[in-house]
Amino acid sequence: MVNQITIVGRAGRDAEFKETSSGTHIATFSVAVKRRAGAGSETVDWFDVKCFRHNADYAGSYIKSGRLVSVSGKMICEQWTKDGEKRQKWVLEAQDVVGLDKPTVQESTTEVDPFED
Repeated sequence: MVNQITIVGRAGRDAEFKETSSGTHIATFSVAVKRRAGAGSETVDWFDVKCFRHNADYAGSYIKSGRLVSVSGKMICEQWTKDGEKRQKWVLEAQDVVGLDKPTVQESTTEVDPFED
């Protein structure tokens, strides 16, 4: 069995970068991926992405809202308990993060629509 996924889409928000107490770098961000929903309409699937070490360093400096990005990795189910209630969410744990466009001057001053071409 193989747990491998590759998505290409637009970053929904700037990557959030942090360093754990043990020195591990972690970055999280979301990616919006358009898909056909039948009869000529489209819908958007949102993926939460988490990356570690060198991928986190790259994401922390490159991934800004609206940037076109390719992410490959595996889907993992994060589980926790909050207020006595069990919760879970699926996250794409990135093994490879690649920027597919160039930054613009606009990105440093304004919010970018994730689907603007």
